[in-house]
Amino acid sequence: MLVALGIVGALESQAFLLYAGVGLFLFYYASKLLLQLKIMALDRLDITRKFSPRIFEGTALEVEVGFVNRTFVRFPVEFLDSYPPFFRIRSGVNAAVINIPAKGFAEVRYKVAPTSIGSNFFGPLKLITRDLAGLFFYERSILEAVPSVVEVT
Repeated sequence: MLVALGIVGALESQAFLLYAGVGLFLFYYASKLLLQLKIMALDRLDITRKFSPRIFEGTALEVEVGFVNRTFVRFPVEFLDSYPPFFRIRSGVNAAVINIPAKGFAEVRYKVAPTSIGSNFFGPLKLITRDLAGLFFYERSILEAVPSVVEVT
């Protein structure tokens, strides 16, 4: 629309609308290309979830989620680690936005405490990355690559 207004108004030297339209189109295109680059990096991200597979009732379980980026792309990631439904969070957070540096790693730790005994399952680890303007996003759920069972005795 800005391009059309710029062409119509170009006779009256309102070319700034044309330039704004072309600039917005180029920003949209570049933002989409950067998101595709982030998606490639997110798919190559090595993710680990470490915790003790067996704990006693009344003790807190420390969960450590690690992200290793082996690419040359630094990108922010929104993550959500779904802890078992019969656990309650004691310290730290299980959802955050973190910047994973290029050729680097990031780590998040939190503690949860069980409310009952038995075998409990962690849910999937969800990762979301967005483009610069927040118009597009990519979401990835991971369940197979990380351990997911804790036994409470």
